[in-house]
Amino acid sequence: MKRLANFLMLCLLLNFVVVASFFGYVYVHRDTGAVSSALLAGFTSLSPYPVSYAGPQSQESCLDAYCFLKKNTEVCLIERLEDSRYVCGDNTVFLTADSWQNDTVEAVHEFGHALDRYLHGTTVGYYSRQACFSDAYAADCATMQRSFQFDDLFQTQTYRNLAVSDILFAVFFEDTYASRILEASYNTAGVPYWRHEQEYLSKAENRQTEVFADIYTILLSDDEEAKNFLWQNLPACTNCLVRAVEAQVW
Repeated sequence: MKRLANFLMLCLLLNFVVVASFFGYVYVHRDTGAVSSALLAGFTSLSPYPVSYAGPQSQESCLDAYCFLKKNTEVCLIERLEDSRYVCGDNTVFLTADSWQNDTVEAVHEFGHALDRYLHGTTVGYYSRQACFSDAYAADCATMQRSFQFDDLFQTQTYRNLAVSDILFAVFFEDTYASRILEASYNTAGVPYWRHEQEYLSKAENRQTEVFADIYTILLSDDEEAKNFLWQNLPACTNCLVRAVEAQVW
């Protein structure tokens, strides 16, 4: 009799835990006004987002440029992935051995900065800060800031692309409300994302430079959804980069 009572008590306890978990989930994911329900509804998976880079599905001229840059850019191997960077004055990328050997997203992004320097010409600087790209960036940003639909983005898998997230935080840097929506949405989803430091992004020219490298990163990937994102939302920038790359002999 005692065993039966214990069994019934255990069943009741399990039912209570299940019900409490359900209502706890509903409470946590309620629409508080800070993040719209449409955004929360878009999070369907927390699994890794597989994207490969510098493969056969890359934009052809961008891949040619990448092969050239890997041969003509100094490389300094580092221990920590978070220390990946590009030093323009020395034309040097700092990458882990894994990033260098396996063409990871970090490697492609940093070589995107090397490309930006190369396209600038013989003097040290960045092509992304010249009038051609700067004007294209301003035009694309104005359009996105006026009409971009966050709920549409989060109904696809595009938001999970690291370079896409970096672009979004750069484009909407000066829009506090949009930035809060982005940050809350990614944190709610539990999905990794890129976002450069606030102080660094406070300079518009830095935002342009990062978006240039992010566009190049996406063009060198097999992520067709992210590429569609570029042509739909950053057509002027993307076209400017591709035309500049195609004008070179690699």
